[in-house]
Amino acid sequence: MTKDDWHVPDYVEKRLIDAGFTDIKIEIAMAPFRTRNAAEFVQAFSPMLAEFLKKIWLEKASEIKMERINAALMEYFEKKFGKGQPFGWDMTAIVASGRKT
Repeated sequence: MTKDDWHVPDYVEKRLIDAGFTDIKIEIAMAPFRTRNAAEFVQAFSPMLAEFLKKIWLEKASEIKMERINAALMEYFEKKFGKGQPFGWDMTAIVASGRKT
């Protein structure tokens, strides 16, 4: 395991143990994500992405416009799945809980 294995349940459990947690429970939650087309995806996720990027961009990097990012997303998804075509994927999350002692 490496320091970036947060997608591996055993790694998550080990990190929690190392941080002093006990009674650890690890669950895998799965949910399908589906959208009608690239435009619907961009409309739904663009505001969230913009807020996220505001928190991590350096000031100079923040000059990049969301319009350019949205256009790049549209181009990518339309090329990958076809213009106006539905697409999606299955999302997986590791949900962990424990007790700090």
